[in-house]
Amino acid sequence: MGFLMKTIYNQVSDLISVGSSVIDVGCGKGKLLISLSPKIDYGLGIDISERKVKIANKKNNLKFKIEDSSKLNSSYSFDYITSIFSIHTMNYVNQMKTLNNFSEIATNKIIVDFVKSKSRLKQQLICFDEILAGHYSAYKTYIDEGMNSLIKKSKLNLIKEIEGKYDFYKIWICN
Repeated sequence: MGFLMKTIYNQVSDLISVGSSVIDVGCGKGKLLISLSPKIDYGLGIDISERKVKIANKKNNLKFKIEDSSKLNSSYSFDYITSIFSIHTMNYVNQMKTLNNFSEIATNKIIVDFVKSKSRLKQQLICFDEILAGHYSAYKTYIDEGMNSLIKKSKLNLIKEIEGKYDFYKIWICN
């Protein structure tokens, strides 16, 4: 796990209560949940990528599923829902569906995603990375819209905004 992600996972872990249940949307290879597994009672990771879900390490209190976050429904019930650098990869319609679904699935929502960096070089590096990842168009729309605007338009209620340890991401806590 890279230094940046470890820093972010530690920030998120500090926000999650011991013994809670967590659903991680856009879990990738499951590294956030794996890092939380000693602390939580149950974790479910969902990702649209079958390849990444297959790689996810399964621990006794963790489960990983292939699922589209824009199609989640209220049959899930968790203490926390997390989304780490996932919302910016979706088109606007799926961003709104996903955020609205969050309101029905968990009491506490923790979203980590990009904000526009003050450094032009960081902005360019992130844009280059998004081009390579194949979702630059969604990223560009997301950056132009901004997470605060998306949250205001969704069913979520913004409780707190936390500055990231680096200036190109923030953490939004909603209920």
